[in-house]
Amino acid sequence: YQRRVHGLAKVGRSLHRQPHHPLQIVKRMVADVFPDFQLFDALNPVVTTTQNFDELLIPADHVSRSPNDTYYLNAHQILRPHTTVHDVALLKQGHTQFLVCGDVYRRDEIDRTHNWIFHQMDAIKVMNTQDTKVAERELKAALEAMVLQLFGKVEDMRWVDEYFPFTHPSFELEILFHGKWLEVGLWGVAPRDFGPHRH
Repeated sequence: YQRRVHGLAKVGRSLHRQPHHPLQIVKRMVADVFPDFQLFDALNPVVTTTQNFDELLIPADHVSRSPNDTYYLNAHQILRPHTTVHDVALLKQGHTQFLVCGDVYRRDEIDRTHNWIFHQMDAIKVMNTQDTKVAERELKAALEAMVLQLFGKVEDMRWVDEYFPFTHPSFELEILFHGKWLEVGLWGVAPRDFGPHRH
């Protein structure tokens, strides 16, 4: 499991928490769309494999479990590859609507849209409905508002069906940017048995 983590010194720099840094500005712009949500932006980027894979229902043979995709520190600890890793723990603590922001790490080939370190935000809201369509409508309306907050008027936007083990339905939101479709987020509706109520 042990593989050398290049640039390990960059872990914990928390650029998204530094005043006036572009990442901090974007974080605040997103948070302004969700004013009633509690913001968690200082959670430890070192997490367990149980938190990252098992609690999120990631299959045992999923490619993301490979040391070729994920930065393993040892057999049981990794650098988080996404901020969703914290959602179950926060739900168990009783939080019902919150944002999670942080640096994440993946063994991606570096190009104009990928890097081995980048930043993510998660938004979670527990809804008092079992009607998936109601949850889906509220989710999409909130995220389209977020896109307008971040980008202003866009040429067009579209929702594309996606798959995640822990949400159904799942979507990808894309905007038309300079004539090309650009992914701006992945979203989904989690079942009632996700998180603290899952057995």
